[in-house]
Amino acid sequence: MNIVRVLLSVALNNGWLMCHMDVKNAFLHGNLEEEVYMKLPLGHPQASDPTLMCRLHKSLYGLKQSLRAWHAQLSVVLEELGFKRSNVDSSLFVHLGPKKTLVVLIYVDDLIISGNNSEAISRLKATLQHWFPIKDLGRLKYFLGIEMVASRKGLFLNEHKYVLNLLKDAEMMDVKPAPTPLDSKLQLAINSESLQSINHYQHLVGKLIYLTIT
Repeated sequence: MNIVRVLLSVALNNGWLMCHMDVKNAFLHGNLEEEVYMKLPLGHPQASDPTLMCRLHKSLYGLKQSLRAWHAQLSVVLEELGFKRSNVDSSLFVHLGPKKTLVVLIYVDDLIISGNNSEAISRLKATLQHWFPIKDLGRLKYFLGIEMVASRKGLFLNEHKYVLNLLKDAEMMDVKPAPTPLDSKLQLAINSESLQSINHYQHLVGKLIYLTIT
């Protein structure tokens, strides 16, 4: 998140345009370097034969190599276009020219493109769309739970939508705010029943942690 805040600050102070792009099925574009095999998928004419497998050349969702393979594939394309990877953050790529500066920030399948030359940004978008199926979401408005609202006074960042979604997930939209984090009359018992599923609880805790650090 630090690199996102730095990029927002630089773009705001210099009046840069910030665009948001979303890569469709990003992981499917990564090339696998390791040998990975899988069972034949359902619907394949020979799927019923347990002795047959297929070797993957492209990554699939669910593989631990998928994120790395996709990032490597996108990195190759950006480096061919003259971008250099930042030594501070491997997800940040910068292209410095005599009259233009372009910055690309990668977060899984989301790209933030910023710079001081709108024509160069448009050309970069077109080039990336030639390589990958990418949806142009226009000016950056919402990223990683942070909403960005532009006004004459500058850029206002807030997490109002993120908090509302968190309250909905916790079924607490109708509760009243309280100064204490827990019910003061809550009685905890050692022999109480365990949660039937901890996934929902972990999901809420993860959102709360993210909210506190942003």
